[in-house]
Amino acid sequence: MAKFIADNQAAINEAMPNFQLIANGEATDAGSLLPSDIEPLSRGAGLLQTSLGARAAFSIQAYLGYTEADPNAVPRTILAKAREASFSPEGVGAVGDAITLTDGSIASGTAAFSSASAAFTAADVGKAVIVTGAGASGAALTTTITAYVSAGQVTLGANASTTVSGAKSYYGTDDSAAFAKACVSNRRVKLDRKKSYLVRNLTLMGLSNFELDGNKATIVSDRVQSILGFSATGWGVSKNIYVHDLSLSYATTPTTRNDNIFPLWFQYVDGVQVERVTVTNSWSAGVIFSACSNVKAYSNKISNTLADGMTCFGCGRNVTYFDNDFTNTSDDAMAVTWLAGNTAAAVGEVTIRTKGVRILYNRVNGTTVSARGVFIGGIEVGVIAGNEFYNVASFSILLSNTTTVATYSTDVNIVNNVCVNSGQAASSLVGEVGGIAVYSQNTGIIVQGNNLKNSNNVGMLLQGNVYATCNLINGVTNNPSTQNPSLPWQGAGAVWADFSGSNTCFGSFKGNEIWNTAHRAVWVQAGYNTEYLSICNNEIHNCVDPASVGAAALGVIFLDTSTRNQVIVKGNRLYESRTTQVLTTWVYVAGGGLHDIDHNETNLASGASQPNTPIANASGGTAIKRFLQVTISAGTIAANSTYSQNVSVAEASLRDYVFVSPPYQIPGLILTAFVQSQNVVTVQLTNPTTAAITPLQGNTWTVRVRRS
Repeated sequence: MAKFIADNQAAINEAMPNFQLIANGEATDAGSLLPSDIEPLSRGAGLLQTSLGARAAFSIQAYLGYTEADPNAVPRTILAKAREASFSPEGVGAVGDAITLTDGSIASGTAAFSSASAAFTAADVGKAVIVTGAGASGAALTTTITAYVSAGQVTLGANASTTVSGAKSYYGTDDSAAFAKACVSNRRVKLDRKKSYLVRNLTLMGLSNFELDGNKATIVSDRVQSILGFSATGWGVSKNIYVHDLSLSYATTPTTRNDNIFPLWFQYVDGVQVERVTVTNSWSAGVIFSACSNVKAYSNKISNTLADGMTCFGCGRNVTYFDNDFTNTSDDAMAVTWLAGNTAAAVGEVTIRTKGVRILYNRVNGTTVSARGVFIGGIEVGVIAGNEFYNVASFSILLSNTTTVATYSTDVNIVNNVCVNSGQAASSLVGEVGGIAVYSQNTGIIVQGNNLKNSNNVGMLLQGNVYATCNLINGVTNNPSTQNPSLPWQGAGAVWADFSGSNTCFGSFKGNEIWNTAHRAVWVQAGYNTEYLSICNNEIHNCVDPASVGAAALGVIFLDTSTRNQVIVKGNRLYESRTTQVLTTWVYVAGGGLHDIDHNETNLASGASQPNTPIANASGGTAIKRFLQVTISAGTIAANSTYSQNVSVAEASLRDYVFVSPPYQIPGLILTAFVQSQNVVTVQLTNPTTAAITPLQGNTWTVRVRRS
């Protein structure tokens, strides 16, 4: 060693100052460190010549040096950990710099755009810009920024055709290409919180296991095109798509409906969930699911659409709309339909109809033109429950059977919904104005516990196989409009009616309350064939049968002319009627067939406006029983004697049951009553005691006759 030092002493002495400079940080700058620079490493007695780039790659990709705080954590590479995290579209070039201005100004024939609130820079040159109202005939002007003038002014790539000031305007980088690169299968893409991204007509094909976390960011489009879509070459190719916490809107307010343009759409996806997404305007539907299965739409907010708020057509099974808000949709707020032309095979099914539909706890506030709150056509097993509907133009809930739907629905429960001001906008569709409607051919439909307030035209329109129980219909008006100048049911509470006159219905209308209708409380319309229809135990308050629609004797419960079998009208009670209307009857049968009409009661007193002849029967029906109020004038009844009084009861027959209710206690007396002869009831008071008894005089007794 001594000899080595002696032989190299001169070189050592020469290098020492450089080592000292390096140690003191005073050496000459040799430039930036490069990945190709060699870092010597030892392995045993040998020397490894390793580039810095290779060492860095080894640390990221291969070295199992990453562990979490959890003592049970398994060591992983830095790369593996990084892949677990969200991917940002900024990583592939997205900027997310779309800016909204509300004070844009530009003069017709010029390209000088100004905004006092803007903060333009030279870096904005080349960005897209949209100025609402500045295009031809007041359309939007869509162009680019070609020159920077000042913080408040830029030059555009096209002249304005219309002068505007205070115009809503947008400018920003087109991030469509970056989004297309970022959105791939098996990835979670997370947007930068509250940024605004400009995206144009982006369709993502064949993705699976993909999540788009909007992170409360906004995607805006300046084109009359769809914004964001997920599709595939066939059903099931794309699976498990989750989009949430995102806002979507168009830079310009949509003006003319175009059914091929959607802010958010899905086609041929098996497993799609849309949650907490806000759509503020649309040229057509807000969100659309076409030929998908296993669809979940939770807590979304949809407004100002020119078609449906949210629609699902031709989907296979398991569709859930839950806790969504819809405002001002120009067509149905929510729809699930099996349209003509859809096939079961296209969505992996054997039979048609969407199977398993749940529409739960949604809110609809305002639809226009001909829009329903919920439109259903062609589903199998479903529930529509707990929803709230306000100011719907057409029916709040409609189960359809139209030819465009292609099929009817089976086994659907419509329960515990609230419908307020249904049909008040008077839909432009003939007859489609009212609260809840179930069209013919739909089977196994239960309508229960719904609260309908202030419906127009009709509270419930029931056809097909429907069981309606325990619903409250409070207020039905007859308010035609310019859109629909003639409302066919004119303010009726519940109507059984068939447009074609060829379908047969069966079911029941039981235990419901009907208040304040402008027309009949219950109306089975002419031309409608009914079998095994029960109208029982309903309470009717303040309902009328206006003379303007025919004779005043046509009933609060009215079975119009048609062929019927086994129509049961029992146990209904009429408590009040409008005093301005003469009601000579309140249950009326105009058709033939076998009927069971009995036990119906009213507390209306005799009089010119409310006569005590509440029930009538036309030709062909079985006997109808009624009750009346009479005065029993017994006087003093001697010991061991009986007082008898005959009462005239129309259509009372031998073997019928008679019930008599005195208005006060009759101690010591035995009360009996029976049918003495046709139309005559005998009431008897027997005194079995040894002393005379004088009952109270001049009070009204109630006599009821019911068929045996």
